[in-house]
Amino acid sequence: MLPEAMKALPASIRPGVRDALERSLDRIRTSMNEGRVSCDEAEAALEMVREMSEALVDLAGHRLTVVERSGSGDEQQNVDVVRLRASDRDELVLVTRKEADATGEARISLRMVKDDGEEIPSRYRLGLRLDLERRGSPSVDVQFGESSLDKRIHGLWRYPDGQPVLTSSGAQLADHHFRGVLPASLVDPAEFGALVSAFRSSAGL
Repeated sequence: MLPEAMKALPASIRPGVRDALERSLDRIRTSMNEGRVSCDEAEAALEMVREMSEALVDLAGHRLTVVERSGSGDEQQNVDVVRLRASDRDELVLVTRKEADATGEARISLRMVKDDGEEIPSRYRLGLRLDLERRGSPSVDVQFGESSLDKRIHGLWRYPDGQPVLTSSGAQLADHHFRGVLPASLVDPAEFGALVSAFRSSAGL
């Protein structure tokens, strides 16, 4: 299903996003085999990826309906937040930001929020993001629900010396960032902004 799902994205980033998702699937299986996640947790994580893939296939086919929108949908606006619904009543929230601002980094973000019309608990919500990090590195993030599961699947994000990266409150972070998989040209904020515009246009939103 991943090849069909990638058609929802501009062609230049399809290989990188697919690579990030395939490596995430491998990490689910490895973490289960090594006992870091249970069979039930692994099954739930695999289902998260399947649901996201189905949503992307529907997005590529223009089969999603806008049920809520924070802005006008004007191409010139920087941030657009859209809630979309599929025919099977699955829903996802799509956030696009052309340029970094006070609310966050430049990005394309998708998060599943409903399955068959039922609200998905936060621990079972998959987030798929393409970010232009403030330090200038474009990345694909694949985040599995709650922090505990995410860290056990992806492992901890570490500095080159092996020490874990900590938040300002001292919490450890999951290594769910896939760097070096997107075109190098996206380090340019103008190029990333153009990518966001191309995605909005291709999605018909």
